[in-house]
Amino acid sequence: MDGETPTSNEFPEQDEFGNDLERLRYNLTLTPKQRIEQHNNALRSVLRIREARERARNRETGSGSE
Repeated sequence: MDGETPTSNEFPEQDEFGNDLERLRYNLTLTPKQRIEQHNNALRSVLRIREARERARNRETGSGSE
């Protein structure tokens, strides 16, 4: 499939802005509390990745307040 345009069945259904409608529908089945928990879990993951990146940069440069 090199260089070919992907067919529509290779991606989830999307609106005109590229939003994943299947994921949107799933999220709407969740309670507000479940959506907040899902958000907080994703946020914690991002923060852990940022912290790990910063630790790695500090090791590379030999700096940091550790």
